[in-house]
Amino acid sequence: MGLYGNGFGETTQPAIHGSPIQTGTLSTLPVVQIGGITANVQFAGLIAMGLFQINVVVPAMVPNGNLSIRAKYKGFTTQAGALIAVDRWWAVVVLAGCAGGCRGVERAFLTDVTALGPEYLPR
Repeated sequence: MGLYGNGFGETTQPAIHGSPIQTGTLSTLPVVQIGGITANVQFAGLIAMGLFQINVVVPAMVPNGNLSIRAKYKGFTTQAGALIAVDRWWAVVVLAGCAGGCRGVERAFLTDVTALGPEYLPR
């Protein structure tokens, strides 16, 4: 599953000013937890100016439902309140804002580029 966010900091290759395509990866992989269970992160890097992609495998033991999702990187954790709706066949990350005085790398937060709302969460 691909997660998108910003504010994760420098990459192994410097960003190319004015280029719509970026290729730098994070020097270490972030730790992503879904419902408190650590997911397998396969890739984390800059894909466009300011936009990071993190590819994760949802752990098989994650239950169905609306679960918290957080990424930890270089001592900082993404905002609380981001949810992922997990059903055995699909998952959607729901847009959540950065809470409380975000500065520097701690501004990193997960977003969904399609900005789906709560109406898409399973009941």
